[in-house]
Amino acid sequence: MPPIFKLLTEHAKVITQAIANDWQADGGTTVQEAGRQPAQATISQPGIMFMLVEIFQVYTQLVQSLTGLFGWGHIDRDDNERDNDARLFGLFSETDFDTSTVALDAIWVTGGENDSVETDGLFLGAGTTQRIGKVNTAFRVAQSIALDESSSAVDTGTLFLAELSGDPMGNDDVLYVNAAWAIDRFASAARDPIAGGPLGPVGILFASPGLGDYGTALSNRAENVVAAATGYQMFFNQERTQIVAEIGTRLATNTDQRDAVAMGLRFQQALGARVVLQLDGFVSRQENQDTGYGARSELLVRF
Repeated sequence: MPPIFKLLTEHAKVITQAIANDWQADGGTTVQEAGRQPAQATISQPGIMFMLVEIFQVYTQLVQSLTGLFGWGHIDRDDNERDNDARLFGLFSETDFDTSTVALDAIWVTGGENDSVETDGLFLGAGTTQRIGKVNTAFRVAQSIALDESSSAVDTGTLFLAELSGDPMGNDDVLYVNAAWAIDRFASAARDPIAGGPLGPVGILFASPGLGDYGTALSNRAENVVAAATGYQMFFNQERTQIVAEIGTRLATNTDQRDAVAMGLRFQQALGARVVLQLDGFVSRQENQDTGYGARSELLVRF
Protein backbone atom coordinates (compact mmCIF):
# COMPACT_ATOMS: atom_id res chain seq x y z
CA MET A 1 0.00 0.00 0.00
CA PRO A 2 1.47 3.41 -0.96
CA PRO A 3 2.64 5.31 2.14
CA ILE A 4 0.60 8.47 1.50
CA PHE A 5 -2.52 6.38 0.98
CA LYS A 6 -2.10 5.09 4.53
CA LEU A 7 -2.12 8.66 5.74
CA LEU A 8 -5.09 9.80 3.65
CA THR A 9 -7.10 6.66 4.36
CA GLU A 10 -6.54 4.38 7.31
CA HIS A 11 -8.00 1.02 8.25
CA ALA A 12 -7.44 -0.64 11.59
CA LYS A 13 -4.80 -3.35 11.65
CA VAL A 14 -3.09 -5.44 14.26
CA ILE A 15 0.51 -4.35 14.80
CA THR A 16 2.52 -7.52 15.30
CA GLN A 17 5.85 -5.74 15.29
CA ALA A 18 6.89 -2.50 16.91
CA ILE A 19 5.78 0.46 14.83
CA ALA A 20 9.36 1.59 14.24
CA ASN A 21 9.97 -1.39 11.97
CA ASP A 22 7.09 -0.79 9.60
CA TRP A 23 7.42 2.91 8.91
CA GLN A 24 7.84 4.22 5.48
CA ALA A 25 7.40 7.60 4.91
CA ASP A 26 5.01 12.50 3.11
CA GLY A 27 7.06 15.52 0.59
CA GLY A 28 5.60 18.40 -1.32
CA THR A 29 3.59 18.82 -4.46
CA THR A 30 2.24 21.69 -6.50
CA VAL A 31 -1.00 21.29 -8.38
CA GLN A 32 -1.79 23.70 -11.18
CA GLU A 33 -5.05 23.98 -13.07
CA ALA A 34 -5.10 25.49 -16.55
CA GLY A 35 -7.49 28.43 -16.82
CA ARG A 36 -10.40 28.35 -19.22
CA GLN A 37 -9.68 29.95 -22.60
CA PRO A 38 -12.11 32.31 -24.39
CA ALA A 39 -14.38 30.65 -26.93
CA GLN A 40 -12.65 32.34 -29.88
CA ALA A 41 -9.24 30.94 -28.91
CA THR A 42 -10.10 27.43 -30.09
CA ILE A 43 -6.84 27.10 -32.04
CA SER A 44 -4.89 26.72 -28.80
CA GLN A 45 -6.94 23.79 -27.52
CA PRO A 46 -5.39 21.00 -29.67
CA GLY A 47 -1.90 22.13 -28.64
CA ILE A 48 -2.88 22.09 -24.96
CA MET A 49 -4.48 18.67 -25.24
CA PHE A 50 -1.45 17.28 -27.08
CA MET A 51 0.87 18.68 -24.41
CA LEU A 52 -1.23 17.12 -21.64
CA VAL A 53 -1.28 13.75 -23.39
CA GLU A 54 2.49 13.92 -23.94
CA ILE A 55 3.12 14.80 -20.30
CA PHE A 56 0.87 11.93 -19.20
CA GLN A 57 2.74 9.48 -21.46
CA VAL A 58 6.10 10.55 -20.03
CA TYR A 59 4.69 10.38 -16.50
CA THR A 60 3.28 6.86 -16.92
CA GLN A 61 6.62 5.67 -18.34
CA LEU A 62 8.41 7.03 -15.27
CA VAL A 63 5.90 5.85 -12.66
CA GLN A 64 6.33 2.20 -11.69
CA SER A 65 3.05 1.88 -9.83
CA LEU A 66 -0.18 3.68 -10.77
CA THR A 67 -3.35 2.61 -8.99
CA GLY A 68 -6.93 3.79 -9.29
CA LEU A 69 -9.55 3.27 -6.60
CA PHE A 70 -13.33 3.70 -6.49
CA GLY A 71 -15.32 3.18 -3.32
CA TRP A 72 -19.02 3.63 -2.69
CA GLY A 73 -21.22 3.40 0.38
CA HIS A 74 -20.16 2.46 3.91
CA ILE A 75 -17.19 4.85 3.81
CA ASP A 76 -16.00 5.88 7.27
CA ARG A 77 -14.99 9.54 7.30
CA ASP A 78 -12.42 11.43 9.38
CA ASP A 79 -14.80 11.60 12.35
CA ASN A 80 -14.82 7.76 12.33
CA GLU A 81 -18.51 7.85 11.40
CA ARG A 82 -19.91 5.88 8.45
CA ASP A 83 -21.22 7.81 5.42
CA ASN A 84 -23.49 5.50 3.43
CA ASP A 85 -23.93 8.08 0.63
CA ALA A 86 -20.22 8.78 0.05
CA ARG A 87 -18.31 8.06 -3.16
CA LEU A 88 -14.51 7.91 -3.17
CA PHE A 89 -12.28 8.32 -6.25
CA GLY A 90 -8.54 7.87 -5.78
CA LEU A 91 -5.37 7.85 -7.90
CA PHE A 92 -2.07 6.73 -6.33
CA SER A 93 1.39 6.62 -7.88
CA GLU A 94 4.76 5.42 -6.66
CA THR A 95 8.20 5.55 -8.29
CA ASP A 96 11.43 3.91 -7.12
CA PHE A 97 14.83 5.49 -7.67
CA ASP A 98 18.28 4.27 -6.63
CA THR A 99 18.04 5.44 -3.02
CA SER A 100 14.50 6.78 -2.69
CA THR A 101 10.82 6.17 -3.37
CA VAL A 102 8.49 9.02 -4.37
CA ALA A 103 4.70 8.83 -4.02
CA LEU A 104 1.92 11.16 -5.21
CA ASP A 105 -1.71 10.59 -4.23
CA ALA A 106 -5.04 12.30 -4.86
CA ILE A 107 -8.52 11.46 -3.54
CA TRP A 108 -11.88 13.09 -4.19
CA VAL A 109 -14.80 12.23 -1.95
CA THR A 110 -18.38 13.20 -2.64
CA GLY A 111 -20.19 12.73 0.64
CA GLY A 112 -23.64 12.87 2.08
CA GLU A 113 -24.84 15.52 4.48
CA ASN A 114 -23.52 15.88 8.03
CA ASP A 115 -25.87 17.97 10.17
CA SER A 116 -27.30 19.44 6.93
CA VAL A 117 -23.78 20.35 5.69
CA GLU A 118 -22.35 18.91 2.47
CA THR A 119 -19.16 16.89 3.09
CA ASP A 120 -17.38 16.85 -0.30
CA GLY A 121 -13.60 16.99 -0.02
CA LEU A 122 -10.35 16.90 -1.98
CA PHE A 123 -7.27 15.22 -0.49
CA LEU A 124 -3.73 15.47 -1.85
CA GLY A 125 -0.52 13.88 -0.65
CA ALA A 126 3.14 13.61 -1.60
CA GLY A 127 6.01 11.80 0.02
CA THR A 128 9.56 10.59 -0.37
CA THR A 129 11.45 7.83 1.43
CA GLN A 130 15.25 7.70 1.38
CA ARG A 131 17.52 4.76 2.19
CA ILE A 132 21.09 5.86 2.91
CA GLY A 133 23.11 2.96 4.27
CA LYS A 134 21.58 2.00 7.61
CA VAL A 135 19.70 5.31 7.90
CA ASN A 136 16.14 5.73 6.65
CA THR A 137 14.44 9.09 6.26
CA ALA A 138 10.94 9.91 5.11
CA PHE A 139 9.04 13.15 4.48
CA ARG A 140 5.35 13.50 3.74
CA VAL A 141 2.86 16.32 3.27
CA ALA A 142 -0.88 15.88 3.01
CA GLN A 143 -3.57 18.47 2.34
CA SER A 144 -7.29 18.18 2.98
CA ILE A 145 -9.71 20.67 1.40
CA ALA A 146 -13.37 20.99 2.35
CA LEU A 147 -15.11 21.79 -0.94
CA ASP A 148 -18.21 22.96 0.89
CA GLU A 149 -18.43 23.94 4.53
CA SER A 150 -16.17 22.47 7.22
CA SER A 151 -17.68 19.72 9.35
CA SER A 152 -16.61 16.90 11.62
CA ALA A 153 -16.26 14.68 8.51
CA VAL A 154 -14.10 17.01 6.39
CA ASP A 155 -12.06 20.15 6.97
CA THR A 156 -9.26 22.19 5.40
CA GLY A 157 -5.80 21.65 6.84
CA THR A 158 -2.21 20.60 6.18
CA LEU A 159 -0.12 17.87 7.79
CA PHE A 160 3.66 17.54 7.57
CA LEU A 161 5.37 14.35 8.75
CA ALA A 162 9.10 13.61 9.02
CA GLU A 163 10.65 10.29 10.08
CA LEU A 164 14.24 9.27 10.80
CA SER A 165 15.43 5.81 11.86
CA GLY A 166 18.72 4.00 11.97
CA ASP A 167 20.99 1.48 13.66
CA PRO A 168 23.42 3.50 15.82
CA MET A 169 24.85 0.49 17.68
CA GLY A 170 25.69 -1.53 14.60
CA ASN A 171 23.28 -4.33 15.47
CA ASP A 172 19.62 -4.97 14.69
CA ASP A 173 18.30 -2.42 17.21
CA VAL A 174 16.49 0.64 15.84
CA LEU A 175 16.57 4.25 17.05
CA TYR A 176 13.82 6.43 15.60
CA VAL A 177 12.75 10.07 15.76
CA ASN A 178 9.45 11.19 14.20
CA ALA A 179 7.69 14.54 14.12
CA ALA A 180 4.48 16.01 12.69
CA TRP A 181 3.05 19.49 12.30
CA ALA A 182 -0.65 20.06 11.70
CA ILE A 183 -1.78 23.46 10.42
CA ASP A 184 -5.50 24.05 11.04
CA ARG A 185 -7.40 20.75 11.07
CA PHE A 186 -6.21 18.08 8.67
CA ALA A 187 -8.89 15.50 7.89
CA SER A 188 -8.34 12.12 6.26
CA ALA A 189 -10.48 11.09 3.30
CA ALA A 190 -11.52 7.89 5.09
CA ARG A 191 -10.68 6.26 8.41
CA ASP A 192 -11.73 3.01 10.03
CA PRO A 193 -13.95 3.60 13.09
CA ILE A 194 -11.24 2.24 15.44
CA ALA A 195 -8.22 3.65 13.59
CA GLY A 196 -8.12 6.94 15.52
CA GLY A 197 -6.59 10.03 13.88
CA PRO A 198 -3.87 10.88 11.34
CA LEU A 199 -1.03 11.22 13.90
CA GLY A 200 -0.89 7.47 14.50
CA PRO A 201 2.36 7.01 12.48
CA VAL A 202 4.28 9.35 14.83
CA GLY A 203 4.80 6.60 17.41
CA ILE A 204 3.30 3.86 19.57
CA LEU A 205 2.04 6.51 22.04
CA PHE A 206 -0.11 7.96 19.22
CA ALA A 207 -1.07 4.73 17.43
CA SER A 208 -4.57 3.39 17.97
CA PRO A 209 -4.57 -0.09 19.54
CA GLY A 210 -7.60 -1.05 17.46
CA LEU A 211 -9.58 -2.12 20.51
CA GLY A 212 -12.96 -0.41 20.27
CA ASP A 213 -13.05 2.86 22.21
CA TYR A 214 -9.77 2.20 24.04
CA GLY A 215 -7.85 5.46 23.76
CA THR A 216 -4.22 6.36 23.13
CA ALA A 217 -1.64 7.81 25.49
CA LEU A 218 -1.43 10.93 23.31
CA SER A 219 -4.24 12.15 21.08
CA ASN A 220 -3.70 11.31 17.40
CA ARG A 221 -5.96 14.06 16.06
CA ALA A 222 -4.20 16.52 13.72
CA GLU A 223 -5.41 20.02 14.59
CA ASN A 224 -3.08 22.97 15.28
CA VAL A 225 -0.42 20.89 16.96
CA VAL A 226 3.23 19.87 16.77
CA ALA A 227 3.77 16.22 17.73
CA ALA A 228 7.01 14.29 18.18
CA ALA A 229 8.20 10.93 19.44
CA THR A 230 11.58 9.25 19.86
CA GLY A 231 12.10 5.63 20.77
CA TYR A 232 14.47 2.70 20.83
CA GLN A 233 13.52 -0.78 19.65
CA MET A 234 15.60 -3.69 20.98
CA PHE A 235 15.66 -7.28 19.74
CA PHE A 236 16.57 -10.37 21.74
CA ASN A 237 16.38 -14.14 21.46
CA GLN A 238 16.94 -14.23 17.69
CA GLU A 239 14.39 -11.41 17.26
CA ARG A 240 11.61 -13.41 18.92
CA THR A 241 11.58 -10.89 21.76
CA GLN A 242 11.20 -7.13 21.25
CA ILE A 243 11.13 -4.18 23.63
CA VAL A 244 10.27 -0.62 22.57
CA ALA A 245 10.75 2.37 24.87
CA GLU A 246 9.34 5.70 23.69
CA ILE A 247 8.75 9.26 24.85
CA GLY A 248 6.40 11.59 23.00
CA THR A 249 4.80 15.00 23.22
CA ARG A 250 2.08 17.21 21.75
CA LEU A 251 2.59 20.97 21.71
CA ALA A 252 -0.45 23.11 20.91
CA THR A 253 -0.06 25.91 18.39
CA ASN A 254 -3.25 27.71 19.46
CA THR A 255 -5.29 28.13 22.63
CA ASP A 256 -7.90 25.55 21.62
CA GLN A 257 -5.47 22.65 22.19
CA ARG A 258 -3.52 21.45 25.25
CA ASP A 259 0.09 20.42 25.64
CA ALA A 260 0.78 16.84 26.69
CA VAL A 261 3.71 14.48 27.27
CA ALA A 262 3.90 10.71 27.74
CA MET A 263 6.28 7.78 28.13
CA GLY A 264 5.50 4.26 26.98
CA LEU A 265 6.92 0.74 26.97
CA ARG A 266 5.99 -2.20 24.72
CA PHE A 267 7.03 -5.83 25.13
CA GLN A 268 6.45 -8.47 22.47
CA GLN A 269 7.22 -12.17 22.69
CA ALA A 270 6.69 -14.72 19.94
CA LEU A 271 4.99 -17.89 21.18
CA GLY A 272 5.41 -20.53 18.54
CA ALA A 273 5.11 -19.65 14.86
CA ARG A 274 1.80 -17.73 14.83
CA VAL A 275 1.14 -16.34 18.30
CA VAL A 276 2.57 -13.11 19.77
CA LEU A 277 2.11 -11.87 23.32
CA GLN A 278 2.11 -8.06 23.56
CA LEU A 279 2.15 -5.96 26.72
CA ASP A 280 1.85 -2.14 26.68
CA GLY A 281 2.09 0.42 29.43
CA PHE A 282 2.26 4.23 29.58
CA VAL A 283 2.16 7.25 31.84
CA SER A 284 0.99 10.63 30.51
CA ARG A 285 0.43 14.18 31.67
CA GLN A 286 -1.82 16.69 29.92
CA GLU A 287 -1.92 20.40 30.65
CA ASN A 288 -4.35 21.27 33.46
CA GLN A 289 -5.17 17.60 34.08
CA ASP A 290 -4.01 14.87 36.44
CA THR A 291 -1.35 12.34 35.51
CA GLY A 292 -2.78 9.37 33.62
CA TYR A 293 -1.70 5.74 33.54
CA GLY A 294 -2.62 2.83 31.34
CA ALA A 295 -1.72 -0.78 30.56
CA ARG A 296 -3.06 -3.48 28.31
CA SER A 297 -2.22 -6.96 27.09
CA GLU A 298 -2.93 -8.67 23.77
CA LEU A 299 -2.55 -12.16 22.41
CA LEU A 300 -2.11 -11.81 18.65
CA VAL A 301 -2.68 -14.72 16.32
CA ARG A 302 -1.31 -14.54 12.77
CA PHE A 303 -3.07 -16.35 9.97
